[in-house]
Parts: sequence; C-alpha cells; structure tokens
Amino acid sequence: MTRTFRKNVRLVSGVVLILLLVATGAIAQPTDDEEKEFDDFNFDDIPVEEADLDYIGFGGGYLGMLSLVNYDELNSIAAEFDITEKFSGPMLLNGGGGFIGGVGIDNVRWGVYGVGGTKEVTDSDVDDRSSRTIRFNSGLVALQLDYAIFTPVDGLMIFPGLMIGRASNEIEVHQTRNGAVPFASLFNPTRFNNPSSASDSLFQYVRISRNPLHLQPEVNIEYALNTFLLARVGAGYGLNFGGIWTDPSGTEITGVPDIEADGLNVHLGLFIGLFQN
Repeated sequence: MTRTFRKNVRLVSGVVLILLLVATGAIAQPTDDEEKEFDDFNFDDIPVEEADLDYIGFGGGYLGMLSLVNYDELNSIAAEFDITEKFSGPMLLNGGGGFIGGVGIDNVRWGVYGVGGTKEVTDSDVDDRSSRTIRFNSGLVALQLDYAIFTPVDGLMIFPGLMIGRASNEIEVHQTRNGAVPFASLFNPTRFNNPSSASDSLFQYVRISRNPLHLQPEVNIEYALNTFLLARVGAGYGLNFGGIWTDPSGTEITGVPDIEADGLNVHLGLFIGLFQN
C-alpha cells in the first residue's frame, strides 16, 4: 500500500519534470556549444536517494505450531506404567493472536499470541475392563517483537523476532473403567479412607504442571495475498527456564524427571487485517 503510493508519486513527479523541461526548451533554445554540452551530460550522474520504507499493518487470525519435542523421559514414564505405545511425532499447537506495526519504533511489529496442544499414549486393556492413559499438555502465551525486512517482491516480507512469554506443561496419568462410571463409585469416602476395599479402586487420576519462562527466537516469512489477507510460514526454537512442578492444590512435586519442552518448531498462520502488498 505505502510502496504503491510512493511509486505513483514518483511517476507523477517524473511526468511533471518532463513537461517542465519541454516548456523550458521551447522558451530558451540552446546554442551549438550548449547543445553539445547537454548531449554529453549523463543523467546517471544525478544522485537519487532511495526513500526509506516503513512497515505499516495490523491483523489477527490463526497461528499453528508444529513443535518437535524430545519425548525420551515421557516414554520412560509410559514404560513404567506398562504402556507399550510411544510418544512420537511433532506436537500440533493450535491458537491465534494479533499484531500491529507502525506504532512506536520504525519497522518493529508488536504481537500477542496464544497456542496449546496435547499428546497422549494409551493402554486400553489394563485388566480386561480398564484403560490407562498418559497425556502431555503444552501451551504458550507470549508477546512477540519482530522487525520488518522488505524484499524485492511486492507483498513478500521477512520478520526475524523474539517471543517472550509464559509456557505451560502438564503431565496427566489416569486410569478408568471402559464404560460408564457411577458417580457414587468416584465420590466415595471409602476410596480415600481405605482405597483397597473400595469399589472401582482401580480408578486413578494424577496431574502435575509447571509454568516456565519461555523465550523463542524465530524467523517468519509472510506474503500478503492481497490488502486484507496474509499468509505466514516460519520457524523458531523454544527455550524454557525455571518453573516448579505442582499438583492441582499447589503442592510442590520433587524428583520429577527432566522433561524438556524445548525444541525446534514450525509456524503456519493465516491472518485478516490491513497489510502492505
């Protein structure tokens, strides 16, 4: 949008300049010496300063991340629970957010995003009537700062940047009956006072979580399909720092295996707004 406007201004300016030169030439005819000197003049010698391009745009929409997580520790936990299925493949985090550029620092864009996803493994035949599942949940809410780099292709831009935010990691283990479970079997004081004698004593559930600081350097390549629609593809490397594992009551859990959510991820996005193309 801004680039097209500047092109139009340059085109109109050029036409006006040519008309002025023609009009001036009609009024003052050069002498032979002046005409020879004019013929030897090279317009390439005129210094032309390129106008700085400033990024302006805003929008919001879908953001997806394919996160390549190391599942070694999670698979060790699954094996201890006699679950033969393994965690594998990238984890898909779905979410969205929005951004705005042209406010504050030139060519710096500000954005806020949130994504989340789940991976799980299951043994559906623990004792002929129960299922056992281990689930790993991962999420992120972050502020993103990136810098606009223009390319020779209209609408195509590169944005190196950094995500800064708070991640969430959860591990869940649950075991339940294959089928309906009566309310009274779960909310039964005997399960707490003497679980070995309670009906459906195999019903179990445990969850722990942490919220580390998340830093993610990344590079996105974006193309404005038109003034109102933008596609994004990119990659980053997520780094998590700190975070204490706790249960739902807030009690700290010690001795947790070194479960890492760090790793490479690929970004895919589609946004609606107002963009330079």
